[in-house]
Amino acid sequence: MDKDATCLTEQAAAYATNWKTRFVALFDWDNFFLWHFAGLDFRNSRPAGSSTPVGHDGHAAWAYGTPVQRREDYRKALLGLVLEAYKDRNNAKFEIPS
Repeated sequence: MDKDATCLTEQAAAYATNWKTRFVALFDWDNFFLWHFAGLDFRNSRPAGSSTPVGHDGHAAWAYGTPVQRREDYRKALLGLVLEAYKDRNNAKFEIPS
């Protein structure tokens, strides 16, 4: 699981960086994981609250991850992620990458 979790987190971080979003969800019918890349500051290209630029790969300095284990909680968790992303919408640029 450690190798899978690392791989999925790297993919989620790349997606967050590419699409300029702090919120990423990955799921299938058995697994659901939410990421909040709170350390991303797209306007300054630096981790939030830091004078250090984002890492060499452009990913956030830190993030929160939440596994959702019960299938009946998937919709509630996804709604919560969407609401948090909506509240955060003015803190990042939402542009389609070229």
